[in-house]
Amino acid sequence: MGLLKSYKDKKGKVPGHLYYTGDKIEKVKIEITNYGKNNYHSEYFEFTSIDELEERLKVVEEKQILWINVFGLSNIELIKFLGNKLKIPDLHLEDVLNVGQRPKIETQEDFIFVLLNMINKREEIIYEQVSMFSKENVLVTFQEMGGDVFDAIRDRIAQNKGNVRSNSVGYLLYILLDVILDNYFVLMMNLENSIEELEENVMINDSDDLLKDIYFYKKELAKLRNSIIPLKEVLKNLLENEKPEIQKYYKDLYDHIYFMIDNLNVFREMINGIYEIHISNLSNRMNKIMTVLTIFSAVFIPMTFLAGVYGMNFIYMPGLTYRYGFWIFLVVCIGIFLGMLKFFKNKNWI
Repeated sequence: MGLLKSYKDKKGKVPGHLYYTGDKIEKVKIEITNYGKNNYHSEYFEFTSIDELEERLKVVEEKQILWINVFGLSNIELIKFLGNKLKIPDLHLEDVLNVGQRPKIETQEDFIFVLLNMINKREEIIYEQVSMFSKENVLVTFQEMGGDVFDAIRDRIAQNKGNVRSNSVGYLLYILLDVILDNYFVLMMNLENSIEELEENVMINDSDDLLKDIYFYKKELAKLRNSIIPLKEVLKNLLENEKPEIQKYYKDLYDHIYFMIDNLNVFREMINGIYEIHISNLSNRMNKIMTVLTIFSAVFIPMTFLAGVYGMNFIYMPGLTYRYGFWIFLVVCIGIFLGMLKFFKNKNWI
């Protein structure tokens, strides 16, 4: 929906025009992390002015890795400032602000631009667009809102765990992509468990509410496919253009993407199978109902015929003046009823 809205809002505007199409948040916040093999500095603050941001960036060690993370995209002045400072093309800044786009990558000799969706689970599953711009020893990430899945990476940098501090900015980009994909794995595992439970329920229950669950999971799988499948092209591009010492890491992510796509195809087949079983159950239930109604109709047709004949206003009809005529008629009707039930049972219709 965000991308459709962006096309509507951009109508008549020149390419590269900066206009944010997402939901605006009151306060834009920035996280600046600067680290080297033996040094580390990080601060998180609310953006108030360009002058204050410039003062904070002056203390940054130029030879160390700099990670600037922006939470909130509603301040166009801030986006323009970072774009000018890092020489980010206006068309890429436009992609940053036009949320809801298809994941993609742009690689040049001196920079890498990656745009993808991050799962940010709060009360419900949110697909948040994240844009990453890597150049020399600087990585800038743009997020739509506060909160993300990068806390484990922040801890690794702060505590100097693993080899993140001794690697290049390309490795930082890799571990950010890795943790985003890990959250896709978590969501897929939860979906797998839910789909399996739904599969068990549909075997023993033909409630109409199951149809709502089936369409919910079909929708979630469609969102996942739209977010994951384009990442195959993104990682293939990174694999071909990154430095050899980083390529082995992207090769691992590339394998993960294929694994996830295969599982998504399996889940989609499972959901389609569950839907077919559910529709079959509903049809069987309707057939049983129609069978019962048909039997009742068939049983009462001859009795209705007799009742109609003896309900005609003829003066001379056999049995009308007979003392036990009504009881004979009643016994005949009961006999017809029992006889037809026996006939249906012999035919295995009931």
